[in-house]
Amino acid sequence: MNPITRAATHCRTRICLCFVSAMILSFSFSAVAQESERGDGLKNELRSEPKSGQKKEQKEEQKGEPERQEHEQGGQRPSSHPLHPHHLPAQGKIEYTTHYGGENGPVIGNSENAWTLRATSYRIVSTSQTAGLAAMFKPLTVEQVSEGTLSAQGLRPERFSIRHNGADKGENALFDWSRNIIRVGPENGEEPLVAGAQDLVSLQYQLGWMEHLEAKAQGFELAVATGKKFNRYKIGIAGIESTDTPIGRLRTLHVRAVDDDTTELWLALDRYMLPVKVRFIDRKGTRFESLARKIEFSDASPE
Repeated sequence: MNPITRAATHCRTRICLCFVSAMILSFSFSAVAQESERGDGLKNELRSEPKSGQKKEQKEEQKGEPERQEHEQGGQRPSSHPLHPHHLPAQGKIEYTTHYGGENGPVIGNSENAWTLRATSYRIVSTSQTAGLAAMFKPLTVEQVSEGTLSAQGLRPERFSIRHNGADKGENALFDWSRNIIRVGPENGEEPLVAGAQDLVSLQYQLGWMEHLEAKAQGFELAVATGKKFNRYKIGIAGIESTDTPIGRLRTLHVRAVDDDTTELWLALDRYMLPVKVRFIDRKGTRFESLARKIEFSDASPE
């Protein structure tokens, strides 16, 4: 590779990193959209890379799966709970692999979402890291933390923060429910707080907490704080599907969240409505896809 080509490749790869850090199960719509306008040259570069993990392991149908697979996925199927039939165990985590361009594309990131629930509070930490070609040029770790209260209606965020390689860049949100005010971004500008509002991380779990979500065929709107802005997103229900993942074929509810960009979630009906597949598509059509490769959780009730 000559010096000019090498320099161009380095530049395009650096542009990709902002996609990875913002997207891997974080729904950072604004950050990804801003970087996408600079990343047109990246697509051809990534397409030329060998596709990682293209050879899929043979998957079995969900019907009649052996108990061994149940153990590997981290526990038993959900049972009823006083709060909600899909209520999560007190602690757990889910690990993902993120691909560029689709599930057979090159691996560009890994992430882990870990949650802790108590009787009236929750804490979710989402940690994402670049991998493969992206990590070679610039290792990057993004941590997102959502904390708040817990009730029969689900998650009610109070604080949301984002750190890039440990640095605070002012991407935060403070939910003041007593005054119905939210402060978002580096300048902490105040805006009216909308009932049912979520942040980027809590959104993934709150959707699964909603009762009869699959029946909301007409869709609905949900206000979401990204750490930079506070917008309403249109939530659409695509229907129940059978979805292939590294942990097997699962029955899922396909949900779409649309603003300037589109994020799609596949919530596992038999896995506490956890998001086992996530697809992000920016305004120019660039796609990133995350698949759950491991789920672990405890069976204890919140303290």
